[in-house]
Amino acid sequence: MVAYAREHPAQLKWLKGEPLSEPADKFVPEKLHSYGLFYEKKENPDDDKRWFQISTLAAQQYSSNATAWNDIAGYYADLGEWQKARESLEKARQIEPKSVGVLINLGNITVQANDVAAARKYFEEALKLEPNGQYAQEAKEALRKLKKK
Repeated sequence: MVAYAREHPAQLKWLKGEPLSEPADKFVPEKLHSYGLFYEKKENPDDDKRWFQISTLAAQQYSSNATAWNDIAGYYADLGEWQKARESLEKARQIEPKSVGVLINLGNITVQANDVAAARKYFEEALKLEPNGQYAQEAKEALRKLKKK
């Protein structure tokens, strides 16, 4: 179904036959993200696997969607597979280099992987982009903790 949607974006309709509110290459992966979050929030191994499957499908069919790669990284982080999580986040960052959420996630993953220098760089970059944004306090707190290391 997702492959069909990707291959036939002009034919897609939403509820009650309404046209999509955004281009299909943005709309479909965001809907997949929403569906995946439903399972991720359940926080159990079976539903985590469902979340990963949905995220992987989104990344395969819409490889230029940073959210899908960020979700895949979240799954790997939950498993403690820091290198796989970092690789997925780096893909997300290539797509959206100024995504503060991705930078914060990279910072947190590199802290877990004991790469303090990289973590500091990611948190500092996030703060430069949004010094008072949604993630600013988290970045500042992380940098305070890193100074102690």
